[in-house]
Order: sequence, then structure tokens, then C-alpha cells
Amino acid sequence: MIIKSDEISHRVDFSLLCKARGIDKAYEIGTDRGLFADDLLSRWPECRRLVCVDPYEPYDEMPWSRQADLLMATQRLAQYRDRVKFWQTTSDTAAMEIEVRTEPCLVYIDGDHNYSSVLDDIKAWHKFAPKGSIIAGHDYDYRTEGVMQAVNEFFRSEDDNYFVRLTHEQDEPPSWYVYKGGEPKTLMRRLFIKDEIPNERYRKEAK
Repeated sequence: MIIKSDEISHRVDFSLLCKARGIDKAYEIGTDRGLFADDLLSRWPECRRLVCVDPYEPYDEMPWSRQADLLMATQRLAQYRDRVKFWQTTSDTAAMEIEVRTEPCLVYIDGDHNYSSVLDDIKAWHKFAPKGSIIAGHDYDYRTEGVMQAVNEFFRSEDDNYFVRLTHEQDEPPSWYVYKGGEPKTLMRRLFIKDEIPNERYRKEAK
């Protein structure tokens, strides 16, 4: 079942959700230039290790040398050098080498967006990620129908009780996520902020 998330509204909020769930390790599948990795690490100081999985090889969406992308990613993430690790390999290989199989982790899939690649990524990480992990991904959007098809197909066939949660419309394009091993007993509704809140900085200046 596909539902809107009551827990987070934007993909950067995965840092809050993981903190609330006691998760302190993540794998990003498809790091590219490191923009989202930077967002995660800057907002999630409790994350002990983010593993960036990307072969940095040309493919249909990026049919050029990926070495410049790799250099930009390593430069951008150098400030987190004690907490970040690059695995320049394929997603399926990395999934089999997952470092700690007993501790829940965040897996964020954002590599090749065609149907077969996304389905293979989900299958690999769903198999090896420990129970309690959050398996997620980017671009659940009509412009990348392969992502939508792979997510819907896998979790519908895996277990009718799986709920695929989507970030809200203002997160463009939306992300999706599921809880590996089944739904938690409680949802972190306190993470979801529906309305605007005052900016404390400007409140102080107004006094």
C-alpha cells in the first residue's frame, strides 16, 4: 500500500527519523557528487558511518566519464572523513558485503533509475539489510516510472502488509521508504511539521 508519510516531509528528514529510531549507520546507493550525502551528514551528527556506494562508471543516464563526479564528491565530503567511506563498486556487490548485519541501518537507493536496476537494488538490499532497517529511495515520480514500478511491484509481491511511505509533494521529487521486517508499533509523528513555525533569529531581531 502506498501512503503519505506522517513522519517526515522531505528526504533530509531521514536524519531525524533515523535518530529517533536509534539508527546510526547508512548506505547511499548512487552518491554522484555527494549533495545528499552532505545533507545527511550535516544534519545527523549521530551517524557513525555513511557508506557511499557508487561505481562511478558511465551508464545510460550519465554517459560520460564519472571521475569528475567522484572528485567533487570526495572533496565535498572530506569534512566528514571520520564518518564517511566510499565503496567504488556495484550495488549488489556492496549489499553482500554489508558491514554489520545485526544493527539496523538506513539504505537510500538513488542510482540508475530504470526499472530493472531499481528492482535489482531493492532485492539486494532487502535481502541483506537487518530487520528494523529503513529501506528508502529517491524519485518516486511519474517522470521516473521505472522507480515507481519497481517499488510497487517488489513490496506488493513481498508482503501485502508492507506500507510504502512517500515524502510530501513539496519534496520534489518525492522519496519512498519502508521498514524492513514489518511496521513499527508506533510512528514518529512528532517529526512531521505541517505548518510554518517562527524563525527564532528574526523573532529576536524584532524585539
